[in-house]
Amino acid sequence: TVRPTDTLAEIEERCRANGYKFRSFPVVDNDKKVVGVITSGHFKYCDEPGNIKAAEVMDDPIYRASSISQEDAYKVMTEQRKGLLPLIDDNGGLAAM
Repeated sequence: TVRPTDTLAEIEERCRANGYKFRSFPVVDNDKKVVGVITSGHFKYCDEPGNIKAAEVMDDPIYRASSISQEDAYKVMTEQRKGLLPLIDDNGGLAAM
């Protein structure tokens, strides 16, 4: 996960340091509640990653795990062309992706 205040450059550096090949993450606040998602496209089309915070570019495709079926989640992902769909629990925490 990443924080809303993390810059895209900081996130990319952590990815390199940890050997991550992916660039899609849920964005969580101080209470570990999911507030958004950033994907590889946010990195790909960013000219100044050191000046852009996750909160400035994150998307909000977040659904309650208890209110969406697996089929509907897949439909949302294909319609919105997203490779990541965070599902939150009733407390706003990450339940699944």
